[in-house]
Amino acid sequence: MPAPLSHVDGHGGLSPSLPPPTPTHASLLDAFAPRVTITRMLDAWFNDVHALAPVLCRRHFLRRIAVGEADSNPIFCGLVVSVCAATVATLRRESFGHMTIETCLDFIERYRLLQPGVSKQTYTPDWCIAIYNLGTAMMALPNTEEAKMSSFNAMSQATAGVRYLAYYCIGKMSKMEQEQVKRLFWLIFVGSVSSDCQGDLAAGFITHQENLQHLQLEMLTDSELDRDLSMPRSSSSSAFSNWDNICYVAGLDSLRRLYCVWHDSQTVSPAMLGGPEAALQHYQERIQQIVDNLPRELRWRGGLSRPSYVTQGHESQTVNLFVSSLHLRSNLLQKRAEHTPATAAEHQRIIDDLLEILYHLPPPVFYANGLSLMPKVRDIGAAYLEEMEASSERTPEVQDRMARLSSKLSDLDCWPEVPRISELIRESSCSVSVVQA
Repeated sequence: MPAPLSHVDGHGGLSPSLPPPTPTHASLLDAFAPRVTITRMLDAWFNDVHALAPVLCRRHFLRRIAVGEADSNPIFCGLVVSVCAATVATLRRESFGHMTIETCLDFIERYRLLQPGVSKQTYTPDWCIAIYNLGTAMMALPNTEEAKMSSFNAMSQATAGVRYLAYYCIGKMSKMEQEQVKRLFWLIFVGSVSSDCQGDLAAGFITHQENLQHLQLEMLTDSELDRDLSMPRSSSSSAFSNWDNICYVAGLDSLRRLYCVWHDSQTVSPAMLGGPEAALQHYQERIQQIVDNLPRELRWRGGLSRPSYVTQGHESQTVNLFVSSLHLRSNLLQKRAEHTPATAAEHQRIIDDLLEILYHLPPPVFYANGLSLMPKVRDIGAAYLEEMEASSERTPEVQDRMARLSSKLSDLDCWPEVPRISELIRESSCSVSVVQA
């Protein structure tokens, strides 16, 4: 994919020197897809995925579509299409007709909706969110060098844009735009640190010396952010009648704090914490403290049914938080601890907790987490296998745990480019006969 934006004027629109092709449809969005299809995709995003990336203000976003802004503002039109692309990329089991990630990318390129020029770059929240959506969507494309470079390029541009807005422009923005920038900033931070944790190349982000106090998240609902009464009310078939009064920011903030632990573990010398063992214990305790103090709607309830104040979005956040915390604990152990009976026992506790989560929450909350969850689960399983090999633990209990993990991943994993845990088991010298793939 070429650079996702070029020739942007000072107001966020396309430069007159490079007008987009004129669609044959009356509306630019109608040239993309029938409105019923777009509405269905946006409903799927806000009902199933938004809780994990709570950046957009749903009510305001849908009203902007209703008044036709997508037909006069190419950047906003690109944002709408980017949400559709991210929806298709995440909800792989859903059918959206002919809509694919490639369809969305092709439309954005054909009409030059998100194109920056080197000398005419203007960052806006809409642009940064759209580019971030495209970057995440392209991660679900077949694992070619071009797709990887395109995704990395988009994420790098989104990172540059949101950092610029956060440090130079946030004081001039409306309250809604300020919160969108802060939420996107931390969402990109989490993705960047997660990639680093998994050994993948991530777009450069914050340094340990940056002052981030002005970027603290506020727990505001869409109703509290959207004070514009001049625009007509929007309508949607959202599953939640009280949708705009539900706040998902606490989940993002908890995830931010988890990944700040990993970031600190990579930037603070262990000697400052009393040595490697003391540092490991310090970071493990910080992770556990965050998990123990989650808001009540995000706490683990085992197999109990969810209370009335908890939505499926909260459960999707709970899965993300707990699997991420287990992944960080496992990764810290793998990188910083010697192979001892104590570390073997800790890896065993981690895998048992993971299986508890995988087998007690409904599949839709895992589907909503999309591609991001599978590599973490895979890494936890691989670290457990490595530890069992090192400690010569080849018991039936180990085999049973890996068989259960492989079985659950077979149910959940519909991303063929991500190695399945059963493949890792077959590659393990101690587990050739553990699982029939």
